[in-house]
Amino acid sequence: MSAPERGFPQQASRGDVNKKAIYSDALGHPQRMLKTLSQLVCLKVIYQVDLEAFDYDTGYVTDLKAIATKVAESETQRHRDHRVP
Repeated sequence: MSAPERGFPQQASRGDVNKKAIYSDALGHPQRMLKTLSQLVCLKVIYQVDLEAFDYDTGYVTDLKAIATKVAESETQRHRDHRVP
């Protein structure tokens, strides 16, 4: 399955300012997909929301809830492993 079939834009560079990009301009402001992903990560990290049970349709073929869960768990583990001298 190709990237567009999975719901990913073909190009994800900040310089690609079109409707298929995940950035809205050359400065790197996010399109809706990145905003939605960020919101899901925040829900998981800050409020410990179970995203699999969370009744919310992101509107994408790509499973943003699964990606957000993986990002949140990865970041949480990194913070647990960080030792302050």
